[in-house]
Amino acid sequence: MTIKQALESSTAKLSQKHIPRPDLEAELLLAGVLKRDRIFLLTRDKSNLTIGQRIKYRHLISLKMKNWPTAYLIGHQEFFGLDFIVNRHTLIPRPETELLVESALKLIPPNNKAEVIEVGTGSGCIIISVAKNNPNQKTNYRAIEISKGAIKIAKQNARKQQLETKVKFINGDLLLPIINEEFLTPLIILANLPYLRPDQFDSSPSIQKEPRSALISGPDGLDLYRKLFDQSAELKALDITLIIEIDPSQTTAITQLATNHWFDSKVEILKDFCGHERIVIIKTK
Repeated sequence: MTIKQALESSTAKLSQKHIPRPDLEAELLLAGVLKRDRIFLLTRDKSNLTIGQRIKYRHLISLKMKNWPTAYLIGHQEFFGLDFIVNRHTLIPRPETELLVESALKLIPPNNKAEVIEVGTGSGCIIISVAKNNPNQKTNYRAIEISKGAIKIAKQNARKQQLETKVKFINGDLLLPIINEEFLTPLIILANLPYLRPDQFDSSPSIQKEPRSALISGPDGLDLYRKLFDQSAELKALDITLIIEIDPSQTTAITQLATNHWFDSKVEILKDFCGHERIVIIKTK
């Protein structure tokens, strides 16, 4: 069987299951099996697959037909122009989260010292993308994650980007590992915490294979952000900025939550590429 024949057959199977962009999914999975890019598939479409490659490809297609995310099947996902290892311990990076990285890069002081801390780092894609693209060498980076499995993946991604000595990963619950520290330089807290309601998770087949604990946070999706805000308010810091990702329906609630914790805070809401209110920037003072 040639590459072209394998792609045509798999595209037809995925189409029958109403998988979005079946041709693209077929190409990504075969590229993963061959450890090549999609351009190779197009330029070498008459090349024959080995028996082992055909068996592995058929297996991946069968899993995709059961709604397994492609990123889990091939073991990686692109984010902010970088390639990240992902598995079932981590959430799959989404394009809209790149706006969080862009916001952080704009707010980190260009020349002075600053502390950037991400909570709930998962695969590490956010903190690593910030560290990789921030020209200010005086910035200190730390990332906190409660899942030891996720931290293992995050450390692998840091090594992959030659940042293993630049980003420190800590096992812990939100800000608890640093709650007693004193911060004399600007502190920027990044968070893409679970923010879905249980009904949103249950009604979204595309996310059923991802870790439930990385997506749901209480009846209104804001339990972990309440906890984060409570902990942030206890920090000994002169200058705190929080940059977080939310569901568009939570804009009013998160703004009220911020003003309840910091009366004089400035809250800015940014829209993602689809026009949905997605990123919240809270300057506490």
